[in-house]
Amino acid sequence: MRYAFVILFSAFAATCTSAPVNTPSDAASDTPTSDTPTSDTPTSDTPTSDTPTSDTPTSDTPCSDTPADTSSVQCSGDPYFFPNFQVSAKSCSSDGDCFAAIHQINCCGTQVAYGLNTSVKTAFVAAESTCRAQYPGCGCAQYMTMAEDGYSAFDSAVFTAHCQAGLCRSAVARASPECTAGGLQWPKPVKTCATTADCAFASQTIDCCGSAHITGIAGFAKAAYDAAQEPCAATVAKCGCPPAPTTLDDGTSLGSGAVHVVCVGGACTTGAP
Repeated sequence: MRYAFVILFSAFAATCTSAPVNTPSDAASDTPTSDTPTSDTPTSDTPTSDTPTSDTPTSDTPCSDTPADTSSVQCSGDPYFFPNFQVSAKSCSSDGDCFAAIHQINCCGTQVAYGLNTSVKTAFVAAESTCRAQYPGCGCAQYMTMAEDGYSAFDSAVFTAHCQAGLCRSAVARASPECTAGGLQWPKPVKTCATTADCAFASQTIDCCGSAHITGIAGFAKAAYDAAQEPCAATVAKCGCPPAPTTLDDGTSLGSGAVHVVCVGGACTTGAP
């Protein structure tokens, strides 16, 4: 009977590994040896090899990545819990795999935006709805929503998501470029990267003399940035003064050699070779 109980308990524990349970080997080690009949019980009848130990699912069982219901979401109490979509659901192959998820993080209404795979969009929306309903109105100031490209905005409609280096990442988009006497102010160059292969470089006009700075930029963002930069440069460089030497991200000036760009600390950076 004792071994039958161990086998049944093991089958129940195998349904999900997120809760702490004793495996069959644990249960066997906790059984007092002095109570187990030895000489009277034939050793060949002891069910050992039939005990399911290696078949028990462990870390491969996705028990908590995307919960089927939202009853475990707890945003305003202790302990805090919100599904960690940022770990389990960021992989992608193209921009179409991604969406910008807007998550409220406090009772002031402050939010963050991160890119997630569309496969968890329904689960995220359900969890987020439960989370928002739990926050009381604190009456404190709401800060701007921060995206993964480092930029912020109040309007949730301006957030988008791109597939970059196999991961969905959020970004802030605007309808039109912003150009001033200091050059192109918007869009900013998206510089995030995982490896150097993710990087390219782009030229920025930085004053009315036509001085330029060459910066590292994520490859997926280069075409849009160049399209905004070209007409801005034409309107800014009108002072008739000589341009200063072209600078690079590492503070050096561009000589006669080629531009060198690498991924350093998660950012595309230009510098001397």
